[in-house]
Amino acid sequence: MAYGKKIDDLRRKYKAYLWDAEFRDTEDAIVHADGSCRYSVFNTKKGKRAVVIVNMESNKEIEANLGLENAGKLVIASPELPGAHPISGKIQIPARSAVVVMEQ
Repeated sequence: MAYGKKIDDLRRKYKAYLWDAEFRDTEDAIVHADGSCRYSVFNTKKGKRAVVIVNMESNKEIEANLGLENAGKLVIASPELPGAHPISGKIQIPARSAVVVMEQ
């Protein structure tokens, strides 16, 4: 229940990237990971993109690489660390968790 609240808080905080954006399924991005993951792409009204990556592994942190053509500056947020901060290299996603990568 507590984790669900953190997810809802993250959705509200980044509403322009998630709720008010166009869902693009997996178009416009490629995610490679060393474990099972799912991802979705969203385009904002201002032309910026967000990619939500979910680690489907029940007991393993995964490392993901995001391919986003012509990407601007990218920041990342998660339920555990909701403040957006710049991405520096590969993306670490805890077991059964999610991250939101946003173009600035």
